[in-house]
Amino acid sequence: MYNEIIMSYALPISEARTKLPELVNLADSIFRKTYITVKGNIKAVIVSAKHLDLLEETLEVLSDTKTVKKLEIGQKQVKNGDLISYKDLKIKLGI
Repeated sequence: MYNEIIMSYALPISEARTKLPELVNLADSIFRKTYITVKGNIKAVIVSAKHLDLLEETLEVLSDTKTVKKLEIGQKQVKNGDLISYKDLKIKLGI
């Protein structure tokens, strides 16, 4: 599960041009999102490839209504204490 802190930062495109290698390194090493502005309006974002992959994976899961329903059922089961221990699960699965 993704548990890194995502930091955000905005700067004008003119500054981003001169700092592009640094921005890419920061996106990759500390998961910093950098918003690129043109005339004060956000036009693009630099994110790490890992962060983008995780976002796309999340969208894929959330767009599958069957999977979302299963997640909701699981959350209700946890909330209601309908749990099974790891030991009992191994017995149930025969492992």
